[in-house]
Amino acid sequence: MADVNIIAAAPQVYVRCTMGLVSQGANSSVVRSHCYALVRNGTRYGTWDWNTYVGGYAASGSTAVNWGSGDYLMGYKDATFNHDVNGNCGAIGGSSWMDAYYGSGTAYESYTPPRIALAPTNLAPAGSLVKPTTARITASVSSHGHGTSSTYNIRYRLSGASTWTERGYGAATWDLTGLKPGKVYEMGSIAKNNNGDTNSWTTGTYTFKTKGIAGIAPLLAGIM
Repeated sequence: MADVNIIAAAPQVYVRCTMGLVSQGANSSVVRSHCYALVRNGTRYGTWDWNTYVGGYAASGSTAVNWGSGDYLMGYKDATFNHDVNGNCGAIGGSSWMDAYYGSGTAYESYTPPRIALAPTNLAPAGSLVKPTTARITASVSSHGHGTSSTYNIRYRLSGASTWTERGYGAATWDLTGLKPGKVYEMGSIAKNNNGDTNSWTTGTYTFKTKGIAGIAPLLAGIM
């Protein structure tokens, strides 16, 4: 933000451009550019013309003034800017111009909207290749959110147990070992895209059951 003096002799008057975020949607930001008049000494009268730009969009007007020292908003302009697949938006240029008859000037500003985060959309984890003491869990997403790829974490536990075992973010497919034969296991998954947007664990109960061992299944069924 820079103030541009449009009257060199006292009482001084400056023009200022400020830019900021108004709101964000799923894929876009509304950015506002303000035009301010700054009266630093004494009192000023007259009708002053002004305009303000934000990324090529403009607003303008004429304002009748009878002002003492202070900062005065002349006007503003809102404009909407789209973000890319990663949720980013580049720098947006803005400017404010003011003509008070006895002097004119333009102040410039630049603003970059914050990145919009959007988490991947989890799909239900799938169990496969289930054997007495091993199984495979596969995680996936239907959308990467604001990203181009995802990594996954999975968790599992004996049905009814209070704690989960997690495997940490990595591949989409995890092979589990050391399971108990003939038992029901609960499983869940969570996705994180390449921009670091993280979803919550899948909701609902997803299970697989390990195979019993023929001949000793009744004995093993009682092992916790």
